Amino acid sequence: MPRQSWERQESYAWPSDKPVWTYTAFALSIAVVVVVMWFQFSRWAPLQQYWLPTYLVANLMPKLGMTTSKYRLLQVVHPDRYCYLPSDDDVAQGWTHFPDGRRVPFVLTDTARARGYQLLLYPPKEWNNAALRDRLQADVYGTTLFGLIQWPLFFHCSGLWIACGDTRRPRSGRESVSMGEE
Repeated sequence: MPRQSWERQESYAWPSDKPVWTYTAFALSIAVVVVVMWFQFSRWAPLQQYWLPTYLVANLMPKLGMTTSKYRLLQVVHPDRYCYLPSDDDVAQGWTHFPDGRRVPFVLTDTARARGYQLLLYPPKEWNNAALRDRLQADVYGTTLFGLIQWPLFFHCSGLWIACGDTRRPRSGRESVSMGEE
Protein backbone atom coordinates (compact mmCIF):
# COMPACT_ATOMS: atom_id res chain seq x y z
CA MET A 1 0.00 0.00 0.00
CA PRO A 2 1.46 3.35 -1.02
CA ARG A 3 2.01 5.84 1.68
CA GLN A 4 -0.11 9.01 1.50
CA SER A 5 1.48 12.35 2.11
CA TRP A 6 -0.70 14.90 3.79
CA GLU A 7 1.63 17.83 3.34
CA ARG A 8 1.01 20.48 0.74
CA GLN A 9 3.24 20.27 -2.32
CA GLU A 10 4.21 23.75 -3.56
CA SER A 11 6.10 23.77 -6.76
CA TYR A 12 6.18 27.50 -7.36
CA ALA A 13 8.40 30.23 -6.03
CA TRP A 14 7.00 33.13 -4.11
CA PRO A 15 7.25 35.99 -4.68
CA SER A 16 7.18 35.50 -8.41
CA ASP A 17 10.27 36.48 -10.34
CA LYS A 18 8.04 38.05 -13.04
CA PRO A 19 7.73 41.84 -12.74
CA VAL A 20 3.92 41.85 -12.73
CA TRP A 21 3.63 44.62 -10.15
CA THR A 22 6.13 46.78 -12.00
CA TYR A 23 4.20 46.36 -15.24
CA THR A 24 0.94 47.13 -13.43
CA ALA A 25 2.43 50.22 -11.79
CA PHE A 26 3.76 51.43 -15.12
CA ALA A 27 0.40 50.86 -16.85
CA LEU A 28 -1.49 52.64 -14.06
CA SER A 29 0.89 55.59 -14.12
CA ILE A 30 0.46 55.87 -17.91
CA ALA A 31 -3.32 55.80 -17.40
CA VAL A 32 -3.04 58.60 -14.84
CA VAL A 33 -0.93 60.63 -17.29
CA VAL A 34 -3.52 60.18 -20.04
CA VAL A 35 -6.36 61.24 -17.72
CA VAL A 36 -4.44 64.30 -16.48
CA MET A 37 -3.51 65.30 -20.04
CA TRP A 38 -7.10 64.83 -21.22
CA PHE A 39 -8.35 66.95 -18.32
CA GLN A 40 -5.77 69.63 -19.08
CA PHE A 41 -6.61 69.53 -22.84
CA SER A 42 -10.34 69.87 -22.15
CA ARG A 43 -9.71 73.10 -20.22
CA TRP A 44 -7.75 74.75 -23.05
CA ALA A 45 -9.14 77.43 -25.30
CA PRO A 46 -10.43 76.17 -28.67
CA LEU A 47 -7.49 77.77 -30.52
CA GLN A 48 -5.01 75.94 -28.27
CA GLN A 49 -6.78 72.66 -29.03
CA TYR A 50 -6.77 73.42 -32.76
CA TRP A 51 -3.04 74.23 -32.90
CA LEU A 52 -1.82 71.32 -30.76
CA PRO A 53 -0.98 68.87 -33.62
CA THR A 54 0.93 71.61 -35.46
CA TYR A 55 2.75 72.61 -32.25
CA LEU A 56 3.76 68.99 -31.55
CA VAL A 57 5.09 68.48 -35.09
CA ALA A 58 6.91 71.82 -35.06
CA ASN A 59 8.58 70.79 -31.78
CA LEU A 60 9.46 67.27 -32.91
CA MET A 61 10.80 67.86 -36.43
CA PRO A 62 13.87 69.96 -35.49
CA LYS A 63 14.92 67.20 -33.10
CA LEU A 64 14.77 64.77 -36.05
CA GLY A 65 16.95 67.08 -38.14
CA MET A 66 14.20 68.56 -40.32
CA THR A 67 14.35 72.34 -40.46
CA THR A 68 11.21 72.80 -42.59
CA SER A 69 7.90 70.99 -42.94
CA LYS A 70 4.67 71.56 -44.85
CA TYR A 71 1.89 73.14 -42.82
CA ARG A 72 -1.55 74.41 -43.75
CA LEU A 73 -1.87 77.45 -41.53
CA LEU A 74 -5.01 79.31 -40.55
CA GLN A 75 -4.32 83.04 -40.54
CA VAL A 76 -6.13 86.33 -40.14
CA VAL A 77 -5.46 88.79 -42.96
CA HIS A 78 -5.75 92.54 -42.38
CA PRO A 79 -6.98 94.83 -45.18
CA ASP A 80 -3.34 95.90 -45.75
CA ARG A 81 -2.47 92.18 -46.36
CA TYR A 82 -0.64 91.74 -43.02
CA CYS A 83 -1.13 88.12 -41.80
CA TYR A 84 -0.92 86.61 -38.35
CA LEU A 85 -2.18 83.61 -36.38
CA PRO A 86 -5.71 84.19 -35.09
CA SER A 87 -6.24 85.11 -31.46
CA ASP A 88 -9.29 84.66 -29.26
CA ASP A 89 -10.24 88.28 -30.05
CA ASP A 90 -10.37 87.53 -33.79
CA VAL A 91 -12.29 84.24 -33.92
CA ALA A 92 -15.15 82.48 -32.19
CA GLN A 93 -16.41 78.93 -32.39
CA GLY A 94 -18.34 78.13 -35.54
CA TRP A 95 -17.60 76.66 -38.97
CA THR A 96 -15.92 78.49 -41.81
CA HIS A 97 -16.08 76.74 -45.18
CA PHE A 98 -13.36 77.41 -47.74
CA PRO A 99 -13.65 77.13 -51.56
CA ASP A 100 -11.51 73.96 -51.65
CA GLY A 101 -14.07 72.14 -49.48
CA ARG A 102 -12.11 72.35 -46.23
CA ARG A 103 -13.60 73.80 -43.11
CA VAL A 104 -12.25 75.02 -39.79
CA PRO A 105 -14.07 75.22 -36.46
CA PHE A 106 -13.80 79.02 -36.23
CA VAL A 107 -15.54 82.10 -37.62
CA LEU A 108 -14.43 85.70 -37.50
CA THR A 109 -15.93 87.75 -34.69
CA ASP A 110 -18.22 90.62 -35.60
CA THR A 111 -15.53 93.09 -34.53
CA ALA A 112 -12.89 91.48 -36.77
CA ARG A 113 -15.31 91.32 -39.69
CA ALA A 114 -16.21 95.02 -39.22
CA ARG A 115 -12.50 95.91 -39.38
CA GLY A 116 -12.23 94.15 -42.74
CA TYR A 117 -10.24 91.13 -41.56
CA GLN A 118 -10.43 87.83 -43.43
CA LEU A 119 -9.89 84.30 -42.21
CA LEU A 120 -7.75 82.31 -44.65
CA LEU A 121 -6.59 78.71 -44.67
CA TYR A 122 -3.46 78.76 -46.77
CA PRO A 123 -2.52 75.78 -48.97
CA PRO A 124 0.26 73.55 -47.63
CA LYS A 125 3.52 75.47 -47.68
CA GLU A 126 7.04 74.89 -46.35
CA TRP A 127 7.52 76.63 -43.00
CA ASN A 128 10.55 76.76 -40.77
CA ASN A 129 9.77 74.43 -37.85
CA ALA A 130 11.67 76.42 -35.22
CA ALA A 131 10.10 79.72 -36.30
CA LEU A 132 6.59 78.24 -36.29
CA ARG A 133 7.20 76.60 -32.92
CA ASP A 134 8.38 79.92 -31.47
CA ARG A 135 5.41 81.74 -32.96
CA LEU A 136 2.88 79.24 -31.56
CA GLN A 137 4.68 79.25 -28.22
CA ALA A 138 4.51 83.04 -27.97
CA ASP A 139 1.07 83.69 -29.50
CA VAL A 140 -1.00 80.65 -28.53
CA TYR A 141 0.46 78.67 -25.61
CA GLY A 142 2.72 81.05 -23.72
CA THR A 143 4.97 78.17 -22.66
CA THR A 144 7.26 75.50 -24.04
CA LEU A 145 6.13 71.98 -24.86
CA PHE A 146 7.72 70.82 -21.60
CA GLY A 147 5.66 73.45 -19.80
CA LEU A 148 2.52 71.84 -21.21
CA ILE A 149 3.43 68.32 -20.11
CA GLN A 150 5.26 69.00 -16.85
CA TRP A 151 2.30 68.16 -14.56
CA PRO A 152 1.31 64.93 -16.31
CA LEU A 153 4.99 63.97 -16.37
CA PHE A 154 5.25 64.76 -12.65
CA PHE A 155 2.25 62.52 -11.90
CA HIS A 156 3.75 59.73 -14.01
CA CYS A 157 7.15 59.85 -12.30
CA SER A 158 5.74 60.20 -8.79
CA GLY A 159 3.28 57.34 -9.43
CA LEU A 160 6.11 55.09 -10.57
CA TRP A 161 8.24 56.12 -7.62
CA ILE A 162 5.48 55.35 -5.15
CA ALA A 163 4.45 52.07 -6.79
CA CYS A 164 7.95 50.74 -7.38
CA GLY A 165 9.62 52.38 -4.43
CA ASP A 166 9.50 49.33 -2.15
CA THR A 167 13.09 48.12 -2.29
CA ARG A 168 13.03 46.20 0.99
CA ARG A 169 11.84 42.99 -0.67
CA PRO A 170 14.65 40.95 -2.19
CA ARG A 171 14.59 41.02 -5.97
CA SER A 172 16.99 38.22 -6.81
CA GLY A 173 16.80 34.50 -6.28
CA ARG A 174 13.78 32.35 -5.88
CA GLU A 175 12.39 32.20 -2.41
CA SER A 176 9.91 29.61 -1.46
CA VAL A 177 7.60 30.12 1.44
CA SER A 178 5.73 27.25 2.98
CA MET A 179 2.65 27.49 5.05
CA GLY A 180 3.40 28.21 8.66
CA GLU A 181 6.83 29.79 8.13
CA GLU A 182 7.27 33.46 8.86
